Amino acid sequence: MSGAQFGTLFGMDSDARCDYLIRNARVDGSRDGEQLIDIGIAEGKIVAMTEPGMLSAPEELDAAGRTVVPGAVDVHVHLGNGPQTVIEDLVTETRMAASGGVTTICPYIISAGGYDDIMGQLADAVSERSAVDVFPQLGIVSPDQISEVPRLHREFGVRAFKCFMGYKGAEASPSGIRGIDDASIVVLMSEVAKIPGGRLAVHAENMEIIEAARARVQHDEPDGSLAAWTRARPSLAETEAVQRVLQFARETGCPVTIPHMSVGQDIALLREHAVGVDAVFETCPHFLLFTCESPIGVWGKANPPLRGALDQAALWAALKGGALDVLGSDHCPFDAKTKQADRTIWEARPGIPNGSAVILPMMFDRRAGDPEISAAMITELTSQNAAARFALAGKGTIALGADADLAIIDATPAVFDSAELGGVATHSPYDGRTFGHRVWATIARGDMVFLEGERRNPTRPARVLT
Repeated sequence: MSGAQFGTLFGMDSDARCDYLIRNARVDGSRDGEQLIDIGIAEGKIVAMTEPGMLSAPEELDAAGRTVVPGAVDVHVHLGNGPQTVIEDLVTETRMAASGGVTTICPYIISAGGYDDIMGQLADAVSERSAVDVFPQLGIVSPDQISEVPRLHREFGVRAFKCFMGYKGAEASPSGIRGIDDASIVVLMSEVAKIPGGRLAVHAENMEIIEAARARVQHDEPDGSLAAWTRARPSLAETEAVQRVLQFARETGCPVTIPHMSVGQDIALLREHAVGVDAVFETCPHFLLFTCESPIGVWGKANPPLRGALDQAALWAALKGGALDVLGSDHCPFDAKTKQADRTIWEARPGIPNGSAVILPMMFDRRAGDPEISAAMITELTSQNAAARFALAGKGTIALGADADLAIIDATPAVFDSAELGGVATHSPYDGRTFGHRVWATIARGDMVFLEGERRNPTRPARVLT
C-alpha cells in the first residue's frame, strides 16, 4: 500500500524484536482509507506494522482507535530571543512543542557575533536537555557573517540559514535580529547554494514602504490598535519583497524558504514568480486563526502582521489547494514582561508564543468541519513536506525504518491554556480557544515524551540533525 503517509503499511524488519508497541493505531494511508494497525518500535525506529494482535512487547500503549500521524516538524521556532538563552530554552520550549505533537523543531538561532560557542555546545545540550530533535538554522544578521557560512557548514554541518529584509534602523530587535541589504542577500544566497542541501529563509518585508506607512498611521493613531499595526505594514511591502527574494533565488540557484506568509490574496501571484525556484512557502497558525480585527490586543502583534478576513480565507484555500507547503509556528518564547504587553501596539515586541502546540489541534479541528482536509493532507503540511524539502531523513512518515516520531490525536474538545504547556510563556492569544481535538500522546524517537496532559522527561537522547 502506498499513500501520503506510508511507504509500506504492513510489514516487519527481519529479526525485529519490539521494545515498545502501540496497539490499535488508526492511520490514514490515503488511497485505502483509514485502518487499524499495531506499530512496533525498537531503538527509536519503526520496525513493524501489522494487523492488530500479532505482536507483543515489554511496553505497550493502547491507542484505542485514536488517529496516529507522524510527529509534526515545526519549521519555524525561535530560541534564545526571550528571557532565556538558547540552551535554557531547549528544556522549556521543546516540552511545550511536544505537548502539541511536535517531534522535531527547526529553530532560528540568532547571534550578532559568531556561532562557534553555541554550535560547539549544541549537540551535547540537545542530548541532555531537549525533548525533541533539533535542526538548527542560523541567522545571518550582518554582512561580515556571510564569509563564515562555508566554515559553519564544514565544521558543524549547518546547512540552513536565515536573513532579514526587515528589522532595520529603529526596528532592529533587542534579540540581535538585524536586516541586511539586497546586495548582501545575493552574496549570501550564492554561498548557501554551494552547500549540499543548503536552504536560506528570508524574512521578506520592504522596510521603505513600511517606514513611510508607519509614520503616517502612527501620527494619525498615536494610541494604536492591532488594525493600525496592520495598516502600518501593508501587504504590498510583503508581496514586493517576496518577489525580489524569488528573483534573487532564481539568479543564484539558492533554495529558499518564504516564512510566515500572511498575504493570502497574493499567493497565486507569488507562486507564478516561484516557477523554476526551489521555494518553500510557509504560513503560521496565527494567520489562520486570527485577523487584525480579533480582540487580542498587543498579543497579536507580529511581523508580518495579521491581516483581514479575505487574506485569511485565501490562506486556507491556498493551504488546501497545495499552494502552501508547510506550517510553522513562529513561536517566540515571550512572557508578558518580554512581550511588553502593558504597552501600546507601537511599543510592544512583535512575536506570538506557543503556536507549536496549536498546529495539530488546529488542523484536526478544521478537518472535522471541512471534507477537503484529510489526515494525509495534514501530514503533508505538518511533517512530510518539511522532511522532504529540508532533507530530514527518517522524519515525516510512518514506515519501516523511519524514526518512531508519532502524535496520537484524540477527538475530545479541549480548551487551550498556555499555563499548562511548560514553556516560558504562560499566556498567548490562543488561550481560551476550544479545539475539537487534542494531542493525547507524543512519541519522539520511540520515547514517550507526552501522555494525557503529562510531560515526561525523555530517556532517549534527542539529536541535532544535519
